[in-house]
Amino acid sequence: MKIFTSQLLLFAFFFSLFSFAIPTQERISILRCPICGTEIKPTSKTVFMGENDGEKVKFCSFACASKFHKRHLTSNLYVMDYLTGEFIPANTASYLIKSSKVAALLKEEMPPYVIAVKDKSVAKDQLKQFDDGEYVDGYLNAKQSLE
Repeated sequence: MKIFTSQLLLFAFFFSLFSFAIPTQERISILRCPICGTEIKPTSKTVFMGENDGEKVKFCSFACASKFHKRHLTSNLYVMDYLTGEFIPANTASYLIKSSKVAALLKEEMPPYVIAVKDKSVAKDQLKQFDDGEYVDGYLNAKQSLE
């Protein structure tokens, strides 16, 4: 009986070690911001992506992307177009900032609440529900306006 019990305990010990080493689907599918650790949801439309030395990294918000960009000034920075979901260069995007309606819509996202679009003229037509806030061209102008 002692041999069986010790073998059972040994098996349980090794099983517990290996069960933590095997990633589950839940662990694999969660993408986290490398700056703040916030989960980046697949449905988020305010994601930024930095590219530095060929490596692509996603950020949960304008604030975290700004921290990354400050550290890696030579990196390429992209933002998700709110209307199309495609990544566009952050420095050529137009941003809707300081909108209380955007803040209410994006309350589960990280502040500051910013919507980026590729084409400002198209965006103004398609985003008429946001009749407050201001449009700013370019990432650096948006960053300066939000400071």
